[in-house]
Amino acid sequence: MSGPTAKTTRNDSKRSEAGIAKSSEQDVSFLILRAFYNLRGMLDRMLVEHGLDEWVQAGMGPILYALYEQDDCTIREIGERVLLAPSTLTNTLKRMEKNGLVSMAKDENDRRAMRVRLTPRARKLQADMCEMRGEVQRVLHGEMSDRQVQQAISLLSQMIESLDVHEWESKHPRNKARR
Repeated sequence: MSGPTAKTTRNDSKRSEAGIAKSSEQDVSFLILRAFYNLRGMLDRMLVEHGLDEWVQAGMGPILYALYEQDDCTIREIGERVLLAPSTLTNTLKRMEKNGLVSMAKDENDRRAMRVRLTPRARKLQADMCEMRGEVQRVLHGEMSDRQVQQAISLLSQMIESLDVHEWESKHPRNKARR
């Protein structure tokens, strides 16, 4: 085989061997970023449509839903449930407090811990937030079967775990072998 087709085939073969996707549509990181930006745009639009954008911003939803399920939690308890980095969680909670969605106070039993409680404003928004969450899930699930949704959850969870391990190891290079 000679000519442009042979060269393209050899380059494609080398790319595949090196783990490089032939096109953006085959690149998992590209697709995840594309899904993220599409989701972010949809969330921003829906917050406006539901009249929630004055108080709620994308990224606050998981924390609100966690508190709707169980209010009056420590920051650490919320972090374990929403799987956010402590700095991200703290910054988001500060924005939520500024927007009048949560109140934060020292835990009476453990002065090192901060407790987070929903405000009446956040409670008033609960029905709209839950309705919006349902809409988002319907869009994300689309035509997928329950089995496909579970597969997607499993695969995304594995990717998140892999990224978390990679980040931890890059910050703790001496402990890499101990894992």
